[in-house]
Amino acid sequence: MLTWLGQDHIFFWDTVQFAGRHGQWFYHNNFASCLLPESLDSGHPPVFGWYLALVWQLFGKSLAVSHWAMFPFLVGIVWQLVRLSHCWLRHISAYWLLFILLLDPVLLGQSVLVSPDLVLTFFFLLALNSIWYGQRGWLAVAALGLAAVSMRGMMVVAELVLYQCIVGWPSLRRFRWWDWWLIARPYLPAALFSALFLWIHYRQTGWIAYHPDSPWAPSFDRLGPAGVLRNLAILGWRWLDYGRLLLWLPAFYLLYRQRKTIGKLLGRPVAGEAERKMPQPVVLLCCLGIMLSISFLMYRGLQAHRYLLPVFLTFSFCVIIGLDRLPNVRLRRFFLGLMLLAMLTGNAWIYPQRIAQGWDATLAHWPYYSLREQMLDYLDAADIALEAVGTAFPEIGPLSDRDLSGRNSGFREKDLQADRYILYSNVMNDFSDEEIDGLQRDWEAVAHFQKLGVFITLYARPDRKL
Repeated sequence: MLTWLGQDHIFFWDTVQFAGRHGQWFYHNNFASCLLPESLDSGHPPVFGWYLALVWQLFGKSLAVSHWAMFPFLVGIVWQLVRLSHCWLRHISAYWLLFILLLDPVLLGQSVLVSPDLVLTFFFLLALNSIWYGQRGWLAVAALGLAAVSMRGMMVVAELVLYQCIVGWPSLRRFRWWDWWLIARPYLPAALFSALFLWIHYRQTGWIAYHPDSPWAPSFDRLGPAGVLRNLAILGWRWLDYGRLLLWLPAFYLLYRQRKTIGKLLGRPVAGEAERKMPQPVVLLCCLGIMLSISFLMYRGLQAHRYLLPVFLTFSFCVIIGLDRLPNVRLRRFFLGLMLLAMLTGNAWIYPQRIAQGWDATLAHWPYYSLREQMLDYLDAADIALEAVGTAFPEIGPLSDRDLSGRNSGFREKDLQADRYILYSNVMNDFSDEEIDGLQRDWEAVAHFQKLGVFITLYARPDRKL
């Protein structure tokens, strides 16, 4: 339903880059090169751009086709969650796990976008089921898919290897080559793809991940102790944000109740072998949480909610497994209802305009699309050229990067000292407090549209002179 309702929505947030610009470059250049030009290259494998360009060639280049190109992965995510519930839940209906995880604001916010993180999420869940159901062939497919979608996907593959080594250590510590080979074999295609891509990319560009002149280079600045502490506070905020705060209540209760037997709490006996335990999701949670937090803490600009999506889903999954083992049915239902309410209401969290938030990590950004259309209609009616309007991410650049319209006109990067008009919305995080105060104090709001906590405003310099 959401895909159908949002099939005409523009590319939003980082999908302007990963979908609009990457996909169109391969489409218009007819796959002339397997790599992107340096101006568009953010260091990731461009497979997502290949996929979109191929879909456009088959079904036509449009926003609707782009959104429906994500639908198979959305269906795949639901399918994998059902399989997870069948694997681990004994007393709780699969519907609880489905609704709680599908309503997760980060996943739901990404699910209405043309986002490579949806592809990553599908292959991540497929990999988990492949491990727990012992399907090495599907694990190879999942690991290859993760490695192909992004460098973060490559990190997730490494974390899955670490997880399997930890849970398999009782046999691996005997150092029998066959035990190591059984773990490593499904990951070889992903490892070969990663090595080949990084080698080809380095040979053609001379860099991996980023280079000093890259637009994304500031995001990879290494931080000192003060910066790490700041990011640690942000990490804590991410773990409480968008309703996730309430998930810690059942989590702490379960940890306290089973503080001495956490392994039994999350273990699942294999049928007919009561003493043997399946790999514990809590080990996976620790592996993902620690490894994904390293880059989050050490670098300046890698703090987006979606970067933590695998560990967020794993955390909710672990809590639900713990609740499944509770003998008190009423308490179990209370906590499940609390989790469902937390995820549902988390999609309505909107902070004051001077607090930056991850708008692609919540369904709360949905009204922005119609408000933007109203503003574009106003600008056309007022005969105001888009190039005369300064603004900030995610609206800088040609409209065609967002709506596939072919229109090369678009808003320019803001300069409050020179611009006649400024377009500002609370979905834009790159306006400083001083700039917001200056606009509200010294400029004239000539157009303002608002809906469900989201707004967009056109400010004009009072003298209208450069």
